[in-house]
Amino acid sequence: MLQTSSIEDVSADLVHINGTFIRNDSLYNQMEEGIFQRYEKNKPDYLVLIGSIAFTLRDRIQKEWGDIPMILIANEDTYAPREYYFTGRSINMADNKVAPLNDIREQYNFTFIETPDMYKETIDMMIRMLPQMKRIIFAADELYQNQRLDRLIHSYIASEYPNIEYERLVGKEENSKQLQEYLLTDDPTTSILFSTWFYERKNLFGSPTLISGDFQLVASSPQPVFALRGAYINKAGFIGGYFYDQAELEKSLTDIIGQMLQGKKLRDIPFVYSKKSYPLVNYAQLKLDGLDADLCPSNTIFLNKPLTFWQKYRWWIISGTILLLSLVVIAFIIYLFQ
Repeated sequence: MLQTSSIEDVSADLVHINGTFIRNDSLYNQMEEGIFQRYEKNKPDYLVLIGSIAFTLRDRIQKEWGDIPMILIANEDTYAPREYYFTGRSINMADNKVAPLNDIREQYNFTFIETPDMYKETIDMMIRMLPQMKRIIFAADELYQNQRLDRLIHSYIASEYPNIEYERLVGKEENSKQLQEYLLTDDPTTSILFSTWFYERKNLFGSPTLISGDFQLVASSPQPVFALRGAYINKAGFIGGYFYDQAELEKSLTDIIGQMLQGKKLRDIPFVYSKKSYPLVNYAQLKLDGLDADLCPSNTIFLNKPLTFWQKYRWWIISGTILLLSLVVIAFIIYLFQ
């Protein structure tokens, strides 16, 4: 929106699909009709789709709005039937329903930017920083990406760290008390890996309300809590995780939007994959949890780390040193003349 705000005759609008609420075909159809009715008289010329569920609208988009350019930003370069992306869907849905995006590259005018979940690197980081840990609890809601991550994380721990126990805690209203118990129990052998934690609750009028505040309990936890979402790391209680480079993503998106506005066909632009990533640690939380910074990976970026004496006063030190040396040189020159 910032990029397009300075371009004459181009404006950006934001639409929330609210995928947390989409649990069946009826709710999906309601969302779909709402979007196309909203833009019935003001059809968009370009689309940026955030999340794979948005890409399930591609056939309706093509039918209603034509072969318009689409940028898809998602965790992986695959597509699946729309029911695959329903919140709380059956975990027994066969993975063979997922297919590579390259298979339909010529059918739609789109390109893809990867925003990977760095779950392997984050788990490796937890094992390194928490030598006493014997169990990992994956706390995540019923969104489709968390159901996928549940299988991937479980498989990775079983193959790489067979001595570590794995438990999945599903984000539901009935599990909020169990989450609180895990967070408030001081057990160095157990650590929590957090993903999104949203669920719906009926209000007094019977309409669904999105509950998202349970993660604030993390601030009261006496044990380290890691996250798969970078936005959590600056919030109280979260210690860190491994993430793709946000600046790299923004540059890729800016470049492609520029080409898109110039009329280039996006089906001719190669998919963009994340190349840079790093461990991110909240230094203040690290100290509160009593962990040694030397246990962090060597390329860790620290948030909220106090400046060292040199970082704080280096320009004063450099200026003072230059001034002192200048005085010494001047005194020596005067001495020589005398």
